[in-house]
Amino acid sequence: LSAEDGLADTLRPRLDQMGADVQLFHAIPNPVTFDSMGLSKVEAEIERRKPSLVVVDPIQAYLGGRVDMHRANETRAILAPLAALAEKHGLTLLAVRHLRKSPGERSIYRGLGSIDFTAAARTCLLAGRDPENPSRCAIIIHKSNLGPTGQAIGYTIDDGRFDWTG
Repeated sequence: LSAEDGLADTLRPRLDQMGADVQLFHAIPNPVTFDSMGLSKVEAEIERRKPSLVVVDPIQAYLGGRVDMHRANETRAILAPLAALAEKHGLTLLAVRHLRKSPGERSIYRGLGSIDFTAAARTCLLAGRDPENPSRCAIIIHKSNLGPTGQAIGYTIDDGRFDWTG
């Protein structure tokens, strides 16, 4: 589910440039919200496609106009059915959430919207760039309820090519 980037003009060209097997990717083309009707549509696609991973980018785009993403009780009401859907179908749900630009604040508190997005998740990853060398990037385990946090994993993206650096 991508509300951030266009399928034809951004996502597909990036997948092609990286040599991805595009037969392994499917996008739901029509916008949905995570109300009962929208979740039913998503679940129907999950049952049809049997994915192991569902990516929602960004999660806030699928909340709907009546949900205040800054209120824990409203976001939890959306996140709990999503978690149940992932558990029911044995898949990983990766919800992308952007950080606010405010410097100096601990990163765990910088996510847009309610801290409940972080609280509800079992594991949170944080992706970032080296400010002195923007081609150097890393993913860290920001939060883990199920196991150890582990070490950061580095990667680069140069000329559209993705490489793990360790």
